[in-house]
Amino acid sequence: MNGNLDLVFKDVLVRKNRINPPPKPEVESDPSDADDNNNDDDDADDDDRFSQLNWQRVPHLQKRAYEQKRGGKPSWIYLYGWPVWHQTFRVKYWLCTYYHLHQISGGEFNVERATSSAAGHLKQLIPGHGVNKDSKMSSRNSQSSLLAIMQARGVEVSQEVANEMAGAFCNSCIAS
Repeated sequence: MNGNLDLVFKDVLVRKNRINPPPKPEVESDPSDADDNNNDDDDADDDDRFSQLNWQRVPHLQKRAYEQKRGGKPSWIYLYGWPVWHQTFRVKYWLCTYYHLHQISGGEFNVERATSSAAGHLKQLIPGHGVNKDSKMSSRNSQSSLLAIMQARGVEVSQEVANEMAGAFCNSCIAS
């Protein structure tokens, strides 16, 4: 649908089932303790996850301290945006990757109670969007969408005209 999708979703979150754990309490450990496994990989993953986010453009947002598991895997919207904390409103937000990288205003959605607003944003048939929870691009059939647009604007379209419009896009109907 859009040539820019490869650029935008290049750094898509591939950790669908990963939930950020709460920060570990700082406890002095015995250096001889063989169980001293620092999970620096998780920190590196988080740094990579936010590497394209320009924090100067969104000074009111910050990384979330942790994600609380609400009984299941994280929402699919996090494949296409960043989980952030809104410092002013003190609630969880989602920031659209495409909007942020292309410097389009908007793209910030409150997801404290539900992710439906962000999901609706991603489903819109606009550049860099049009995806659903199955990560499939929504398609728009040009002949039916033209008809749908005309009908939505109150234009009465007879069946004969609708058939002619459909026939204009039919390859087998084109005279040789």
